[in-house]
Amino acid sequence: MNRHLLGALVASGCTATQDPYAVDAIAQLAPVGTPDLRITGPLEILGPGVPDTQIPYVRTVAAYHVELPDGAAPWVRLYVAASCTPETAAILYEDLGTIRRVGDAAHFFARDIRIGDHTLDVDIETVAADVTLDDSPVGVFAMIAVVQAPGDVTILVPSPHGLLPAGGPWLACGAFVAP
Repeated sequence: MNRHLLGALVASGCTATQDPYAVDAIAQLAPVGTPDLRITGPLEILGPGVPDTQIPYVRTVAAYHVELPDGAAPWVRLYVAASCTPETAAILYEDLGTIRRVGDAAHFFARDIRIGDHTLDVDIETVAADVTLDDSPVGVFAMIAVVQAPGDVTILVPSPHGLLPAGGPWLACGAFVAP
């Protein structure tokens, strides 16, 4: 690797090593029903970059090890629910964005970013979620991660974060647990 590039990466807080990162919670995604897209793997809540006492309600979510077919771009959402059964009264909590394959990993993408006359999705790699690391009403252990087919953006549903587009059918789901 170019030593100047390596120096720039280290100075910016990035590393060029394969060191593992801290994971505080995992939702092991499994297919729901008989979806057309087989999506599996762990959605991870990463360890905090700053002490929990400074920003207790913001956690980083990564989908690096989620397996999904090439070309798939499903939505990832957090629901307050007791199980991964779509028929239960799940409450949409937060929309985390879209995930897609990028090389050997899955990255989060921010949807529908307007730049001039164009709208595109932007690779943001990981995403911030407004959750705590407990089983309180805003705690990740009271939530499930749901991977959904893209939905109708003209139909809006309520969430604690405002009105969000209605998602399509559930493709995969997992309850959060400690690693």
